[in-house]
This record gives sequence, structure tokens and C-alpha cells, in this order.
Amino acid sequence: MSAFNFVLNKAREIYGLKVIVEHLDTKYASHCIPALKCLIINSNCNQDDLPLIAGHELGHYVNGDEPRSSIATFSYTANEEAEADKFGIGLLYEYAENEDLVFDTSQDFSQAFSIPKNRQLQVDELAKNHRNVFYTF
Repeated sequence: MSAFNFVLNKAREIYGLKVIVEHLDTKYASHCIPALKCLIINSNCNQDDLPLIAGHELGHYVNGDEPRSSIATFSYTANEEAEADKFGIGLLYEYAENEDLVFDTSQDFSQAFSIPKNRQLQVDELAKNHRNVFYTF
């Protein structure tokens, strides 16, 4: 199973969300609509980014975040964005554990899952709880 499908299955099976994956114009970002229990994932992006994008949007739902404006121009606080990324990264660690994937370093993990460099501290923090994903830590 791919990491993307793993995250989508979590959204559907554990959280009971409707998940819509569509190839939309790039001006439309993926987003969560909590009131409708729905994730909309725009697949018109680098396909390697999709697992973290889906995990991030699921993180907004799980964290109880509410968009601050209309669907077309929704926004969250910087803290909510960071927490949503942290949730998504945690799901990717869970996926790696389930698939018996191992990495030499947390940077290798980040590269494998297209995690941005500005989230490396979150990756490192979560790595402490997922040591079985690494050969060495």
C-alpha cells in the first residue's frame, strides 16, 4: 500500500471522513471542511507530496481546526499549520513502521516523504518515538 493510500484509509476508516481526490487547477489548495467531515485533496501537484498533504489536511480535522474564511481562501494560524504538519508526519512514521521501512537518518525519512526542510525539527522530535524506523539514531 502506498503512503498516500495509507493516509486516505485512515481518514475514511478511523475518522469517518469523505475524501475527494481531484485534479484541480493549481490555484486551489487541498483543504479540510470539518462541518462536512470531508477532505478535498488536489492531486495536481508533485505526486511525492500527496501523502504529507493528505496527512496535513487530516491533521486539521483531528486537531479541530476551523478555517478562518471562505473555502476558496481559507487560512489557519501558523501554530495550527505546524500542528497539522506534525500530525501528518506522525502518520508517515506510522506508515513506515507498518511497512517495515527503515532509514539511516531522519533527514533520509524527510527526503523519502517530501517533508519540507522547515519541518525537520518536527521530524527529529517525532523520530525519538519511532526509533524502529531507523538503522541508527
